[in-house]
Amino acid sequence: MKNILLVFLFLCLVSCTKEDASEGFWINAKVLEMRSGCNSWKIQDLDRTDTSNDFGIFSEYNLPEQYKIEGLELRLKIRQAHQDEYIICTAIDINYPLRVITEAREK
Repeated sequence: MKNILLVFLFLCLVSCTKEDASEGFWINAKVLEMRSGCNSWKIQDLDRTDTSNDFGIFSEYNLPEQYKIEGLELRLKIRQAHQDEYIICTAIDINYPLRVITEAREK
């Protein structure tokens, strides 16, 4: 019984200290342009090194107003969008993935 209790306590400590990936991560980014029909901006992840077809571009959710300037380079903390955060987009262009911005800083 004592061993089970020790294992349980160990697992609790390990799970409490592990960083939650849903909190997001920092990237270097560039504001590209406003997406008409979506009320969001296209952002390019400048740290992206793979060669996928989207070129590291995503639609933003929660970019502070003072950073909505084409060509502006920023440090952004982003995370995946939750289901209730998705936006309706009527634009007739590529549907980029949505990322939620939790913090933003000028470079």
